[in-house]
Amino acid sequence: MAESFQAWLGVAILIGLLAILIASLKRSAAQVDAGREDLKPWKGGVAGLFLAFLALLVFMAFQNLVLLIVILVSTGARLYGMGGIGLLARYTLPALFSVLFYSAAIWLLVWKRKPWVPKAAIVLLWLAGPVVSIPAYALYGMQPGPADFAIPSGVALVGTLYLFLSKRVRTVYGLPMPGWRK
Repeated sequence: MAESFQAWLGVAILIGLLAILIASLKRSAAQVDAGREDLKPWKGGVAGLFLAFLALLVFMAFQNLVLLIVILVSTGARLYGMGGIGLLARYTLPALFSVLFYSAAIWLLVWKRKPWVPKAAIVLLWLAGPVVSIPAYALYGMQPGPADFAIPSGVALVGTLYLFLSKRVRTVYGLPMPGWRK
């Protein structure tokens, strides 16, 4: 019973931290001066589906950060002792690079208002998701699981579609509207 309570307490703490972080990012985005009058009512443009998308990216980065910490703290010494630095790197490097790429995408989307930002964020999403996991599995010949490949690929695909098709994203980053979406 105590383990169950501790697990739920840990989940509640993580959800609270995520909520605080996402609210902080929304306030930070509202402070960014896009230099455009049409963004004034949107307070930086990070709201609605865009905020939900940003929350998904924060969750993915946070999940990889927690995974990296758990691997390093709980199994780092054991993995290093069993298979050397290669086996440890097989688990830690994808998580580390995913955290870095997701964090870079979040930083660009929140604090930069340039037309190239959505394209750069799309590249970072694909790097953070499926691309990071491919070398580890190619080197060790293991089949990637859903959490390693399918879910990050889905996030990258959803992010690509959203960043290309969203009217809010096009307005926030000063991209022209396609003719069929006017």
